[in-house]
Amino acid sequence: MNYYKVRLSIGGRTYHLQTTENVEYLHELADDLDRRITKIAQSDAAMDAATAAVLAGLDLLDEARRRMEDQSNLRLQIKSYADEATAANREAAELRQRLYDLQAEMDGQIRMELPAQEPVRPLWDPEDFEIVDEPDEF
Repeated sequence: MNYYKVRLSIGGRTYHLQTTENVEYLHELADDLDRRITKIAQSDAAMDAATAAVLAGLDLLDEARRRMEDQSNLRLQIKSYADEATAANREAAELRQRLYDLQAEMDGQIRMELPAQEPVRPLWDPEDFEIVDEPDEF
């Protein structure tokens, strides 16, 4: 496992870390945290760095929890949609089967309602012809 040494500046202090995380990612996190602490500290000139850091931490935790709640709500909504889709597919299959059954029933009723047809007769009757063993000469 590769360890990286990284120097981060947060809230006016420098921190030296050894990590396996992506160094650029850690710099992005540190920059974001530093901006939040600075913004909070600027809102009250009498606020010390520790208080600004604690308030920034609370703000970040609040954001994280709200996003987790949003994700949970989205998962529930997606599950609800999936359940509805499953029920709709089941209903569609039942309706297709019902349609097939009704078509078969109608086909049977139509056959019963058709008048009986006379058998088809050939255009010539074999009895009208005499079969001989030897053909007559012409």
